[in-house]
Amino acid sequence: MIKDNHVALVGSVREAVKRARANAPHGLRIGVEVDNMAQLDEALEGGAEVVLLDNFSVRDLTDAVKRVRERAPRTVVEASAG
Repeated sequence: MIKDNHVALVGSVREAVKRARANAPHGLRIGVEVDNMAQLDEALEGGAEVVLLDNFSVRDLTDAVKRVRERAPRTVVEASAG
């Protein structure tokens, strides 16, 4: 699972997914914690198989799930909130 601190270290969700993919064993799912729709887009573009929607409002959560289902229907979606 790619978390906020990993993204901060490499500069973007896209780069974190790219690096994880390059170093992960074949078949390992890449998961990303995202805080906003822009990060969600980067995770989907990078091919993340799991996205964790962190602290999204109900409206944004609804929009995010719709976006994932339209763009990458096999992606696992999880949600968490503080």
